[in-house]
Amino acid sequence: MDWKTGKTIYERLGLEAPAHWDDNAVKITADKYLFGSEPGSLEYEDSFRNIYDRISNTYTVWGWEEGYFATLEDAEIFNEEIKAMLVQQIWAPNSPVWFNIGHWEQWRWGRPDLRENYTGHGNKAYHTKGTKNNLKTFMVQSTYEYPQCSACFLTEVGDSMEDILDHLTTEGRIFASGSGVGINLSTLRSSKEPISGKGRSSGPISFDRGWDRMAGAIKSGGKTRRAARMVLMFSDHPDIFEFINTKNRQEDIAKVILREHNVHVELKQIAETKLVAGTPAEKAAARVILSLPLATRNSFDPHMDALLYGETLSHQNANHSVSLKGISGRRSPITAIPTRAGSRIRPTSNRRSAPRNFWKPWPSPSGTTGNPACTITT
Repeated sequence: MDWKTGKTIYERLGLEAPAHWDDNAVKITADKYLFGSEPGSLEYEDSFRNIYDRISNTYTVWGWEEGYFATLEDAEIFNEEIKAMLVQQIWAPNSPVWFNIGHWEQWRWGRPDLRENYTGHGNKAYHTKGTKNNLKTFMVQSTYEYPQCSACFLTEVGDSMEDILDHLTTEGRIFASGSGVGINLSTLRSSKEPISGKGRSSGPISFDRGWDRMAGAIKSGGKTRRAARMVLMFSDHPDIFEFINTKNRQEDIAKVILREHNVHVELKQIAETKLVAGTPAEKAAARVILSLPLATRNSFDPHMDALLYGETLSHQNANHSVSLKGISGRRSPITAIPTRAGSRIRPTSNRRSAPRNFWKPWPSPSGTTGNPACTITT
């Protein structure tokens, strides 16, 4: 329920949950991880037992099929221990496991058989199986048959328009099943470098802005959270300073938007008063002010975050990190950057960052030199 308006945000009636779980844990688990949205439908889950069964039973079935258990008794013990750890909150898997696992297998323990419902629907799905030197990839019937259970995928992108556009598809398919991505933008040429016969490149920050907006549009696993991105750039990339400052610049834009909005709201409130009890000149001015378009009469509050940070600003789904690749002490040597094809781009003088500038403190969104918007990693 919205604490300010009293409006219901999420409701799941008749839910069975462990008595010792606090309200917050129950609400989060039910909202994020219980499957199905229509009561009475085949896939609808109305008990935490459904989640515990999906996770522990599927792990046990897969372990038995792959020969991880010596005896059936070992498999049963493993199954009960997984369920006990989940109920007692001793252990919890990552979100993609909560989202995706067990829907294809649940007919085995008496739940409705969903295989026919999900065959041939949704994204194309592939499965790779075999030994290290004999791996084979084949298409499967559904994304739920071999569900995506990894929390994060490390991706790469080549320095060509085809690879840049293909990467958009790659990230989208990962987000659609509830996982996040990590990517190093250093393989893309900078905004200072030329394109053959066509002027200059847009640079990695520009393309990453597009990927990030797409990520915000895709709710991970069809759920209520936005996709998560870990974005890295090497310290010797020519666009490194733009990369470091880009999130701070977005915060500056937010401050301007909110300040101007709040000024308009307060000005309109004054005009409404003067229109009734003001002088003739004040009433004339009030009519002009009240004719100005204003999207909302409300001053900024936390409920505007979704509009501002979710719909307006860019780079809001990513954590930016700088890798001090090849840096020793305060020196910043020129370093070759590996590409996906395995070749190396020969560095030029403009691929070097001046050490004395690089080590200055970077301001945080609050304007201080603490908690930078861009993390420095080594």
